[in-house]
Amino acid sequence: MSSRLTLLLICEERERYPVLISALQSAEFDLITADTPEAAMPLLGQNSVDAMLVHPRKSLARPAYVALKRRAPRAPILLFDVDDQPTEKGQGLYSVVHVNVQDDVLVHAVAVFLRESLVLSQSPRSAELAARTAARPIQSRSLTS
Repeated sequence: MSSRLTLLLICEERERYPVLISALQSAEFDLITADTPEAAMPLLGQNSVDAMLVHPRKSLARPAYVALKRRAPRAPILLFDVDDQPTEKGQGLYSVVHVNVQDDVLVHAVAVFLRESLVLSQSPRSAELAARTAARPIQSRSLTS
């Protein structure tokens, strides 16, 4: 893996997730951590981040995600959830990841997948394809003669 990416991990109880933190570091992420979205705001002003990984709190409202996105509009926000219950992908969220954070093989695979996905999404080729797709007019054809 070549360049390091910066990931903002927002999680109140990081000590409960040593496997996740280790996997992210071994996938060559530079980690910046915050306990809450409010604590993350000044960090976003001081650092450029490539993505945000958020562990939800019961009290975390959707406006918090929107505020984070406004502060770092190019960084996708991923929600990692350890519950088996479905989590709704709310406004401002890029994806919801359900993972057993004690399974080191699975967590490492998810960390590497996340890193590779970010690298591909930031590549010049990806930007070129997106620009060509957006610029291409939609053509419609009639199936009847």
